[in-house]
Formats: sequence, C-alpha cells, structure tokens
Amino acid sequence: MQLSDEAAAYQNEIQALVVVLFPEFTQVFADPCLPTALGVLKAFPSAQAVAEAGVEASPSCCGHRSQRTNGRPTAQKLVAFAKQSASSGRAVGGRSVSLRILCDQLEHTQANLARLEAEIEQLLTNDPQVKGLQQIPEFGSKTVAVLRAELGISSVLRVPMK
Repeated sequence: MQLSDEAAAYQNEIQALVVVLFPEFTQVFADPCLPTALGVLKAFPSAQAVAEAGVEASPSCCGHRSQRTNGRPTAQKLVAFAKQSASSGRAVGGRSVSLRILCDQLEHTQANLARLEAEIEQLLTNDPQVKGLQQIPEFGSKTVAVLRAELGISSVLRVPMK
C-alpha cells in the first residue's frame, strides 16, 4: 500500500509540474504518467525543450520503440503545441530537473510495485490455506495477502458455496 501511495504522489507531482512547464502536453498525451509520455517528459521536460528539439529529434520518443515512423505525427503535434505554449518560462531549469527526477522515481516505484505484486501472487498460489479467502469475490489478492499475513486467517474460514 505504501508503494501505491508513493506512486500516486509522484503522479500528482508530475501532473502539477506538467501544468506549469508545458500545459498543452495533455492535449497530446492524455495521461502524462503512462510509459510513452514519461519517456517524452524525461527527454524533453518543458515546452521550451520540445520546441528547441523540433520534430526531427522527437519521433523516437513519441511512439513505440519498434514503430519510429508512427511517432512523427505525434511529435509534430507536440512541437506545434510547444511553440505556442502558454508556459510561464519561469524556473524552467529547476522544474525540468525536478520533473525528470519524479519521472524516474515513478518508473522505479512502479517497477518495484509490479515485482511485489508478482511475489504476492506467487505466494498466494503456493499457499493452500488461502483458498477460502480467495473464494470471497470482494477480496482481491492484496486483501487476501494482508489477512493471511497479519491475522493468520486461513482455510478455517469456510465460505458457503452458492
């Protein structure tokens, strides 16, 4: 839960910085915290950086790695918005560094969260005593894991079959 909370906090901070550094960014990438958008923000963290880089430097960041040419239309839109951006331009350097750091932290936290969730799933799969808890539709794997770990609840909890 702590990692999920940290990821949400990083996402909120990223969105707040994007509003200041490149308010139009979300017209191209609806969610600035998705992988492709994070890649663009790490490479070009402000409207100024996108405008200076131009379309030729941007396509590889704006599409799937295997589809470089498909990123060109996205890069063109992004550069056009960047050139007309309402960004204040204040403290761009410091805010850009902060945005890059937050993007790295979000990616790192998400990777750790994915590893932890995979480990929980594996532990639950190998624990025969959680079968009763898993039959309760309202209980997801995290809830089952917490109940099993913290309270020691096991298959002694009988769930009536429908």
